[in-house]
Amino acid sequence: MRLPAAAVALLVAVLPASARADRDDGDRVEMEALVSGLGGAIHREWAGGFDAFGVLRWSRFRAALGAPMRFDRTGLRRADWDEPADFGRIVGEVAWGDPGSPGSPGSPGNPGDLVAARLGTIADLTLGTGAVVSGFRSTLDPDHWRTGATLAVHAGPAGGDAFVDSVIAPAVAAGRLYLRPFDPIQPGGFFGRLELGGTFAGDVAAPESYVRAPPALPGGAPGPVAIGPAGLPETRDAKVWAAAADLRWPVVRSREAEVTPYVAYVSLVDASGVHAGIDLSFVPAKRFRFGLAGEWRRLWSGNVAGYFDAAYAIDRYDLRGEPQAALLDRLDSDRWGMMAGASFEWAGGVRCAARLDLDRDGRASAFRADATVAIDRVRAAAMIAMKGFETASDFADPDRLLAAVSVEVRIVPVLAWFATYARDAAVATGGGPDRGRYLPSDTALTGLRFGVAR
Repeated sequence: MRLPAAAVALLVAVLPASARADRDDGDRVEMEALVSGLGGAIHREWAGGFDAFGVLRWSRFRAALGAPMRFDRTGLRRADWDEPADFGRIVGEVAWGDPGSPGSPGSPGNPGDLVAARLGTIADLTLGTGAVVSGFRSTLDPDHWRTGATLAVHAGPAGGDAFVDSVIAPAVAAGRLYLRPFDPIQPGGFFGRLELGGTFAGDVAAPESYVRAPPALPGGAPGPVAIGPAGLPETRDAKVWAAAADLRWPVVRSREAEVTPYVAYVSLVDASGVHAGIDLSFVPAKRFRFGLAGEWRRLWSGNVAGYFDAAYAIDRYDLRGEPQAALLDRLDSDRWGMMAGASFEWAGGVRCAARLDLDRDGRASAFRADATVAIDRVRAAAMIAMKGFETASDFADPDRLLAAVSVEVRIVPVLAWFATYARDAAVATGGGPDRGRYLPSDTALTGLRFGVAR
């Protein structure tokens, strides 16, 4: 088993999605039974339970299905099963193929399969240059599970990627198609690497404003935000969409370095934006890789870079006391923006990356970082994502802060100890001015996992 990056923000370290295959065993059929006992707190309330999952691997196919059960003081935890989308919890992962990875300069990387598809929670998904979809995660609040689907079709001259945030109750969908027009003439060569892409993403039910109770007195202030049966604020919804055209060109590709400049034009609803940036990758030694990225932006009023980002699953309901879609009307000035990023990878089992997005309107500024370590019997992952800081001092207290860490230690081949902690967010359902808002919360779970393979 391995700890997936999704476990960091989604707390799926306690699910057997970690049983994803790390190798191709041809036509060999492998089966594994995983049982976990766990306890701790979900949104600062005591919870305990167990997971019982079965895992199947055959050729390029893998599946992990079972029953995650959580109990609180009232019995079976109601918030885990009070929405149709929650029943996606029984799917740890169902997947075919490998989408591949770009690899390091001077190496072909992992070209992956021509077609790869996956059903499961989506974590850290970026399409193209990230101008529209950047680090998207389908599930951030464990009370509102979103089991999505991804599809990747990658050939030399053309391909694409697509996803939907939930296969049971879809709201967010996106896709990108790309074309390398000179690849048939010069495969992998200077001109053959030129890539033209187009991205489209949309939220068909984006919350735009809250539904409130009638005023207590005629002409008085609006009443409290209405809370639906699943514990989410009731909202009036609208459609939010974004489209982008981009050009990427790895103009340098050698054993030691890769240089990829790019440009993108973005339309978010009716607002435009232009992005121009460069990705740099270096291999100073055989087992080390460094990456740097920088981007300049010109954003017209109403445009936000990377609108569907790492915190979108929560911010679509509440960002600064109103749904994120309402923020678009507040960004009423043309402005400049920028991005800076860095990454490091050691082939021995360490990877880390960070990205800072700055906007002259601090409500749209964001930062995220993640790290994974997999050495011998210990696997750990951590992430942080924040948004909304107008000054340097606000960076310590942003509008939205999400963070998580998870650790797994293999005690013996069939037994592992795991622990996860998340600084997450939960909807305030009581009285007061914060009713309906996503306020900071904590979730922490620990337990033992027993697995038997055949």
